Amino acid sequence: MIPAGDLESGEQDDQHCRIPIFAPMTMCRTAVILPPMTDDKISANKAIDAALHLDGDPQKVRAFYDEWAKNYDIDTTNTGYVGPRIAAKLFHQFDRSERQNLCYSFSVLDAGCGTGLVGDELSTLGYEQIDGFDLSDAMAQKATETGSYREVKGGIDMLQAAQ
Repeated sequence: MIPAGDLESGEQDDQHCRIPIFAPMTMCRTAVILPPMTDDKISANKAIDAALHLDGDPQKVRAFYDEWAKNYDIDTTNTGYVGPRIAAKLFHQFDRSERQNLCYSFSVLDAGCGTGLVGDELSTLGYEQIDGFDLSDAMAQKATETGSYREVKGGIDMLQAAQ
């Protein structure tokens, strides 16, 4: 559990907690040459495959997702991707069963929020205090546009922040 507070200043509020939701992040040590991105939608399967084979270099990952942001939701939902729905429902089950053990009210931190698919699902379940951040500025902008988040920050490298 992470104390709630302003994402930028780190100020904490003792009557609120932030429960982190971590989006799945896959890194592979195999470097691949990414397909060129054009204004035309690239094949969803090729884009997903390329994402799964990124070498972990934050600049390459950021550039890839910045470019993919415009088609990400369409590409992933057209392939039957239900990860955000499952993550939101699992969190909701945890919330209902553990609410007695948590502070009175809390915020949700969607770490690696991407385009906001998890935030949308949580919002549908009634959550209102959702904050998010992502490495990709373009993905974070898409998350902001959903209206499901109270605050979203882009350009946040979780690996660098952990050091």
